[in-house]
This record gives sequence, C-alpha cells and structure tokens, in this order.
Amino acid sequence: MEESVTIRPGTEADIPHLLRIQISAMSLFSTAPPPHAWLAGAQRTMHPDDLLFSAESDNLWVATPNETRIVGFISAKSINEPKDRYLFIDAVFVDRAYQRRGIGTRFLRHVETQALQQGDIDFLSLSTFRGDIIPWNEPFYQRYRFHRNSQGGADGGEDRVDADFVTLSREALLVESLEDEFDVKLPGHFIELGQHAAQSLLGFRPGDGYLCLMRKRLRC
Repeated sequence: MEESVTIRPGTEADIPHLLRIQISAMSLFSTAPPPHAWLAGAQRTMHPDDLLFSAESDNLWVATPNETRIVGFISAKSINEPKDRYLFIDAVFVDRAYQRRGIGTRFLRHVETQALQQGDIDFLSLSTFRGDIIPWNEPFYQRYRFHRNSQGGADGGEDRVDADFVTLSREALLVESLEDEFDVKLPGHFIELGQHAAQSLLGFRPGDGYLCLMRKRLRC
C-alpha cells in the first residue's frame, strides 16, 4: 500500500531536514549480510551545497505526509552530452520509518514524469550497490525497469560520464573519511595518498566494484 504523501519541489529551507532523513535511511545498511554491514558506518551524507545546487536547478523533490514533516527526498543533476541529455539521480532517501510504503517508487515516477515533460531527456541514470553486495538496492531499480550499464558501451559516452560520477563519489567518500578519522583537511595534492589510507580504514579495495551503473531509457 502506498503512503499518502505529497511530492513537491525541495527548497533551501528544506535542506537542514534532509540530514536527518539520510541518517535514518542509511541505518538500514546495518542489516546488510556480512561482511557488508560495515557500509552503514561508511556512508556519508550529501553536502548541503550539493542539495542547494539541485534545488536551484529544479532537480530536488521532497515527500511530505503533512505540511510540517518531510519523510524523503530525491536529488538529480542534469547532464548534457553531445549525443545525449539525461538526469543522473544522485540520491534517493526515505526515512526508515516510512520505507516499504511506495515512496521510493513515487519518487522515481515523479522524476520520470518531470523528465518526459522537458521533452529532451533521453534517459535516467544512477549508481547503486550491486545486488550481491546489498540485496535490496539493485532489485528495487530493476522492478522500475532500470537496467545495469556495462562500462565501455558502443559509443562510450554515457557510460563514461556515469563512471565519472561514481569515481568522484567514491573519492569524496574515501578522502572525507580519512579527514574525519584524523580531524585534518587534506590539500589537493594528497588526494591519492588519502584514497589509499582511507581504503585501509574503510575496507575498500581497488577493483572491489561495490557499485553498478543503471539507466532507464525514456526515448530512442
């Protein structure tokens, strides 16, 4: 049964409330099968500036069961390529108390409707944990007809851009974790060192491939 919520555009005033939602939603990772339950502690919330950018670009939406409470949000970025234009969904979070009530599906439908109304969006794209790592993420998107991207497609364009998003996200996670661990701010030229050290701290290893790239084509 779907929860009765309203999905509306997110605003700058909503952003402080989205931190609570992210922490609540990510606590679900503590129930992941061993040896991946550690991912619950390794997740990082989105930076408020990223959420503000999505809001100002009209690519942030929130779910509200009433006028005062926010229980979830979805954030995206518009990507323009020579051959394609698409929306990269960089976050879908629902308060854990409101999960399994259809809100995530409502978000995906809403974003697809918005993309179709624009008329020039070729597909939706996202990255998520592989189904053999976290058993609920990838199957959820598959039910909504997202398909896994193989890296290095025929033209390489959209796959390359999606891969860049994943790479940047993982680099940010690793370096930020290192900085938090030692309460320091790493200068840019230490980023590679930071990655290797954070890999040791968090358990990431090169080539582990925790994430997969998925997309749903909207027009030919």
